[in-house]
Amino acid sequence: DVAGFAISDSHSSSSSLARETANPLTGTGSMLFTTTGGTNSSYPRMYATTSSADDLCRLPADPVVGEKYKLTMTTKLVSGSVKMNYVGFGDDINANISTDDITFSGTQTHVIEGTMTAIAGSNEEVLWFAFDGTQHGSLLIDSIKVEKTGVQGFVTKLYDQSNNSNHAEQTTA
Repeated sequence: DVAGFAISDSHSSSSSLARETANPLTGTGSMLFTTTGGTNSSYPRMYATTSSADDLCRLPADPVVGEKYKLTMTTKLVSGSVKMNYVGFGDDINANISTDDITFSGTQTHVIEGTMTAIAGSNEEVLWFAFDGTQHGSLLIDSIKVEKTGVQGFVTKLYDQSNNSNHAEQTTA
């Protein structure tokens, strides 16, 4: 539902979000993202707002570096060309789970998986999409789901190999 998302940092592009009910991907309506006139390849950006918490588009309040997430969504290119630069959490590109450029065509289901390598910004649990502002068109987005799929292993204890029981332990994650 478009009510759970907002546009941020559009820079030179003109971007909008609307709820599409005439031609939704599912029976409940889709989010219609449109961008025109941009020249910056890192903008515009779109993010999940507080109201989207029930839509599973936010992480737990305290995300941790090393957690693995899977994002699933359905898209349909309506017009022009739309390209996504990254998907991430927080308001910084350093907290992305994917930097794979996605060029949209037709109707597609996307599964994006990644490990949190950084926690960045003040909205660190918020889902962000960054689009290529040099590509202009309209895209329907629907059925967004975020799942925690595991934790990347980190060493918490190094065992003393000399049999003296002087193990090195790290208590802070």
